[in-house]
Amino acid sequence: MGKSSIRKVGLELFTRSDRHQTISSINEAVSESGGYVDDVNFFSNIAVAIIGVFPCESSGKLTKALLAIGLKLSNRELNRLGEIGDTCSVGDEFTCNIHVTFFHNDKDLRQHIPNVPG
Repeated sequence: MGKSSIRKVGLELFTRSDRHQTISSINEAVSESGGYVDDVNFFSNIAVAIIGVFPCESSGKLTKALLAIGLKLSNRELNRLGEIGDTCSVGDEFTCNIHVTFFHNDKDLRQHIPNVPG
């Protein structure tokens, strides 16, 4: 994939689905769309931000893959992904920040961070 022109798009998604399954499904959707995961940030068990890099011509595949796993995209997000596919050249890439917020009744995850002497 070339880096002659990089576009960026952000997706704000919400779900009540199991977070482990949703994250796994998003990872598969990224791969199936011809992209790769560049970074992942977890915000306890409440949210995750997954940054993927894709060839521009795969924006339609990404849209279909995300919809197939039950995530809902707003009309604005659908239009943004469609514009990328319509306006890019072969070899161009786009970065997609997929931010998912999970609605559930689980308690916040607590991470034990040991004291480091010094």
